[in-house]
Amino acid sequence: GVLPAWLFWLVLGRDLLIVCGGLAFHYGVGRFEMQPSLPGKLNTLIQILVALAIIILLADLPMQPWVMDAGILLVAASAIFSGAHYIGVWSLRAWRTKRQ
Repeated sequence: GVLPAWLFWLVLGRDLLIVCGGLAFHYGVGRFEMQPSLPGKLNTLIQILVALAIIILLADLPMQPWVMDAGILLVAASAIFSGAHYIGVWSLRAWRTKRQ
């Protein structure tokens, strides 16, 4: 109940999109080696920081009320951006590979 359900579905959807995109590339275009992107790593870092903020909140330790709101927005924005980045990068690679 600490995080909104839509955030869970957004993060899960991003991860499923990456996995399904990787499978589609593998079976539709060819073999590839998945590489983490900088936006993907940043998204992971933000998620870890928000998880730590949740631990602090649930431990009743002092924390500013805006921290969770900002964390939720940052996770959502970075999930959307990194998901779009993966789509763009791998779509371009698929297009270039098919073109050759």
